[in-house]
Amino acid sequence: MTPSNWDLWSLPRPARGFVLVADAAALALSVAVWVLYPVHARDITGLAWFAAGSLASIETSRRAERFRERHRDIPHKTLNAMWLLPAAVLFPTGLVCLLAAVTYAWFWLRVVRHSPYRGAFNAATAVLGYGTASLACRALGGPLGAHPRPGALAACFVAGLVALAINILLVGLAIGLITPGSTSRQRFGGAPEVLTESAAICLGVLGAAAFTLAPWLVLAGVPVATLLHRTLLFSQLQRVTHTDARTGLATATWWHELASREVERALRKR
Repeated sequence: MTPSNWDLWSLPRPARGFVLVADAAALALSVAVWVLYPVHARDITGLAWFAAGSLASIETSRRAERFRERHRDIPHKTLNAMWLLPAAVLFPTGLVCLLAAVTYAWFWLRVVRHSPYRGAFNAATAVLGYGTASLACRALGGPLGAHPRPGALAACFVAGLVALAINILLVGLAIGLITPGSTSRQRFGGAPEVLTESAAICLGVLGAAAFTLAPWLVLAGVPVATLLHRTLLFSQLQRVTHTDARTGLATATWWHELASREVERALRKR
């Protein structure tokens, strides 16, 4: 598909402008932090562990993620925070932006393979979110060291919340501009999706702490990510089986199950 045929050009003008501005802002941030913050060989070596874990988790969860991508009715939530957040609190900001770009590019190549503008926009939101989170962590407590102070650990969680807020806001605004009649759940997801992102942030903090003990411990997160991706798939399968694909209404089986629950609840309250 040539760039002139991309779905990007069929978007409403406000949505197209928003996507392009976000992409440009992510590129500008990446260039700026590469100039401002020096990168050392030890930083690149350390980042390689998280890059290996991130790409390995994509490979081991590829089939599940393909299904989730095809049957999603809300923003697609990933566990990338468990790799990107440690990078944000351990390494120079430029490397965080690089890891975000590589992770989302690999995800697009191995899982999605359509709508390039969406892949670029998702990468841009990650660059902006975790790049800003890295800067916030440096401002609050500095990079996490071998013997992290309580303030540095608190800064890790703050950085994760900053990245989460930026990602949810940017994705929600984009969906709202592309689909003006969308609901808040379709734009921002519901409580389970926020809980998924929050769990990934907690795993990211644990991954950063593990790296300070021994870098190879980072790879212990790969089977955890694989299991959690399958759990997310199971949850999405439940939603698919409960809803008719044509009408968007509850299926007869799900309707009878809900009705039975309500009848049982009413009988218990008598």
